[in-house]
Amino acid sequence: MSFSLTNPLSKLFGASGKKLVRRRQGERYHQSCVMPTVKHPETVHVWGCFSAKGVGSLTILPKNTAMNKEWYQHILREQLLPTFQEQFGDELCLFLHDGAPCHKAKVITKWLGEQNIDILSPWPGNSPDLNPIENLWSILKRQVDKQKPTNSDKLQALIMQEWAAISQDVAQRLIESMPGWIAEVLKKKGQHCKY
Repeated sequence: MSFSLTNPLSKLFGASGKKLVRRRQGERYHQSCVMPTVKHPETVHVWGCFSAKGVGSLTILPKNTAMNKEWYQHILREQLLPTFQEQFGDELCLFLHDGAPCHKAKVITKWLGEQNIDILSPWPGNSPDLNPIENLWSILKRQVDKQKPTNSDKLQALIMQEWAAISQDVAQRLIESMPGWIAEVLKKKGQHCKY
């Protein structure tokens, strides 16, 4: 299986996650107890795919580019098809993308059909519990954030470097975890699960 999602992966020059701060009484506004934030942080959007055979292509969208059906079709043609060919050859595989509007566009559905790409669908748009690429984005983001990139170029280089460093074993474990996640979602009757 392959999975894709456009993700605002990392934000520069501000907090990009939760951080526990322990402080004594009266230290609430002490510099060491305050985490700086940015009102409009710089964001990098990426598209990537992976299967149990490893990570595939990763595309960093140009700045100020919104994912739409034209961009999505371009990425599928230029990134997904070569990854499918490399990882699967003529072997049968399923493609999963979420319910984002550009993924459900008629032109995309038609194009995927013309490429003989079987889609695992329907799939809810906001289902991180059941989309293993969400876990992969989290792994990637942690690895990139550890290195504290200071500008957009460094951020993009680190994203590409850390994506390439994700092992086939990690990808395989994420895919193989899916039956457990599905069982957990069923057990919780569709309610949120920690992914």
